[in-house]
Amino acid sequence: MDAKRGKHSIQTRLIVLLVVVLVPIMGLQVWVYYDRYRTLYDHELQANLEMARAAGEMFKGLVNAVLLQEAALGITLTLPQALSVEEMNHILTKSKSEAPYIRNFLWLNPNGVTVASDLSQAIGVNFSDRPYFSEIARGRDWSIGDLTIGRITGRHVFAIAKAVRDNAGVMQGVIIATIDDEHLDQGLALNRSQGGAIAIMDSKGMLVYRFPKIEVTWEERNWLKTYPHVQQALDGKEYVATVFAPYENKTRVIANVPLSFGWVAGAGRTESEITGPIGAEIGKQAFLFFAVMVAGLIGATAITRQIGKHVYALREKSYAIGRGEYVEQTQTLHSREFQELSDAFNLMAEKVRLREAELQKANEELERKVSERTADLSRKVDELRKANEQLDDRASQLKALAGKLTMAEQAERRRLSKMLHDGLQQHLVSAKMMLGGLAEQIDSVDLKQAVDEIEKMMGESVIMSRSLSAEISPPVLYEGSLSDGLEWLARWMSDKHHVSVDLTIAARPELHQNVKVLVFESVRELLFNTVKHAKVCKARVSLEQENGARLRITVSDEGAGFDPDRLTSARGDVGFGLFSIRERIGLIGGSVEIDSAPGKGSCFILVVPALQRSTVPLSASDRTSFASSGKEQMFTDSGAVIRVLLADDHTLFRDGLAQMLKKEPDIKVVGHAKDGQEAVNMAAKLKPDVILMDISMPIVNGIEATRIIHREHPNIRIIGLSMYDDQERAQALRDAGASDYIDKGCAASALISAIRDCLLPQ
Repeated sequence: MDAKRGKHSIQTRLIVLLVVVLVPIMGLQVWVYYDRYRTLYDHELQANLEMARAAGEMFKGLVNAVLLQEAALGITLTLPQALSVEEMNHILTKSKSEAPYIRNFLWLNPNGVTVASDLSQAIGVNFSDRPYFSEIARGRDWSIGDLTIGRITGRHVFAIAKAVRDNAGVMQGVIIATIDDEHLDQGLALNRSQGGAIAIMDSKGMLVYRFPKIEVTWEERNWLKTYPHVQQALDGKEYVATVFAPYENKTRVIANVPLSFGWVAGAGRTESEITGPIGAEIGKQAFLFFAVMVAGLIGATAITRQIGKHVYALREKSYAIGRGEYVEQTQTLHSREFQELSDAFNLMAEKVRLREAELQKANEELERKVSERTADLSRKVDELRKANEQLDDRASQLKALAGKLTMAEQAERRRLSKMLHDGLQQHLVSAKMMLGGLAEQIDSVDLKQAVDEIEKMMGESVIMSRSLSAEISPPVLYEGSLSDGLEWLARWMSDKHHVSVDLTIAARPELHQNVKVLVFESVRELLFNTVKHAKVCKARVSLEQENGARLRITVSDEGAGFDPDRLTSARGDVGFGLFSIRERIGLIGGSVEIDSAPGKGSCFILVVPALQRSTVPLSASDRTSFASSGKEQMFTDSGAVIRVLLADDHTLFRDGLAQMLKKEPDIKVVGHAKDGQEAVNMAAKLKPDVILMDISMPIVNGIEATRIIHREHPNIRIIGLSMYDDQERAQALRDAGASDYIDKGCAASALISAIRDCLLPQ
């Protein structure tokens, strides 16, 4: 506890205050030292730049001296009195001895061939391919060549060439001075202190000269490759940089300047040579400054310790008052300010004792009232807990009831749809077929027209009944997967409500029947909302798998949008419908996410469990066992007619169809099958020419039965029949091997033509 208080003591705070004052001063002083360092450093950089300029001027002076000497030689060699080769060689040899940094002089004729030289091996050598000779041939007065390896001596040399022309400007010849890099010291009288260096580079960045001399290979002379920044000087810019010199493993501060004829002069020093004296000077000043700072801090600590002594005494007595202990009067202190503080402290201690008695009495009264209120609050909490438990039970019961109600609704929908399909539609189709057959036997035109009208009305009734049955409970939803149902729904929305549904199916999982129906109805309700509330004619639906165990269905539009907070109250048509969807999806362990805003469209994401169901195909033994469960009628074929097998689970429809076909002399019904398995067995026994196969049949559906029969008896023609105009079913039946697909509501003549046409050669 004392240690914690010590962190905030008067002494500590005074020291912190002193540090707070000194830190900016130290920072300012550091900045001053840094500024001083940068100033001295910049002066050294400028000194390097001036030295590089001086080296450049010195080298240009050497070049000018060589040009003057070459000009004098040109005058001498082109005097009117012709000189012999020996005389010219003598003159060139004598001129070379006057300039020790010149290795050789050569006198070339206008064709670039050496006529005279102090080097006998050079006579007769053709230098017309040299770049500097080409420049002079194009009209330049003089030119300097880059560093190269001499073709005669094999040494590192560069050439300074000057043209000799008569008064008419016609070139008489070219004087060339080849300069050896090892003897340039005698022409460049420029030295540097220890660590300093100067360098000359040609127009290709090759090192021509360096003082002090370093041993480098021909490849290492390519300083443009080693120091790419040399390109800046070759481009005509002066610059200063810090680089690493690999040949001496040190960092150097260098400056390069361009020369007027495309070469570069440079100067530099090692970084340690620059920073060493600067650091030593600034270090002395910093040491003195920090010594003064430390001494001031020690003095301040001694002064604050004396102040803290009196403060600590008052602190200990305040702790004693806080503990309720008796405290004696504080003794008189030497400082006037501390004495006034002591008197105020004594007065405060007396008032604290009086207040403690009053506080004790108030605490006792408060504890009594808190105890009474706590008991009352505890009773109310118990009552609220019981009420919440009852509400939770009611909510659970309502949720379970809602689930049962939803499933009952779907069951009733399917029952009504089945009643329409198995009852009303079959009667209508049978009646329509009978009317079609009756019309063929009536001779009266008026009566036949009336029968046709009735048949047409019966056909429209079949279509209306079929549409109503599909709206109540689409059969594709129970016979196929969820994706099949959504594909049907997309077409139905387009035909019924003129809404274009962009359907994307990335997964086709198997779902429990209840989950599949619930999701389908939820998607249909959301698409209805698009028509009713979003006021758009386009929507998007996507189906995809999430982590293998969940299915994600997204329904979105770019319509009017709404405020999702309205759903919390479940008010209004939209609110109640979406609220109901959320509750029903929640019953099966799913969730609904809604992203919408007024004017921004809507997006609904339904996530439901995707539990897989295994589907085991029927084996040959299964098919045989199914055969014993149904009756079969067999007829014999007595003539060359089309033998037809009828496969439909509705007796009324089979009988009506048989009566209609009985009137056709070339068609004979040889058997009736009431389910898919019976159709498979009878096809094997009777070998009919044509089978009229209903799609929706028990035990084995028409599609699977068609696949089996077509595989085992490929010569039998199969025509699919259905009450529904469903393209997916029709295509599935054709894929299984059917020759054609006929709507049960079609005209009798169309069905008879289909039977005859399927046997024609393909």
